[in-house]
Amino acid sequence: MSGCRGIIVKNGCVLMVRHESKGTGHWCLPGGGMEPGEMPEECIVREVQEECGISTEVVRLLTVNSPDTVEHALFPPTGRRSSPQIR
Repeated sequence: MSGCRGIIVKNGCVLMVRHESKGTGHWCLPGGGMEPGEMPEECIVREVQEECGISTEVVRLLTVNSPDTVEHALFPPTGRRSSPQIR
């Protein structure tokens, strides 16, 4: 299954989430598995909403990883900050 992670920066801080399992935990970027037919941008917006309760938008796609391929894409500048912003 393919997945996605988002880098969300506000006031110089990066949003991280803590996942715990069986008494141990780890910090990671918000994200998760893509649903069938879902685009990476849709996945990260949904996952950030589910995990953090935050509405966001994708400003730039940095990389796409799946079990079979690794693809990299940078979109042209949009005139906005290059990091995703919390609305």
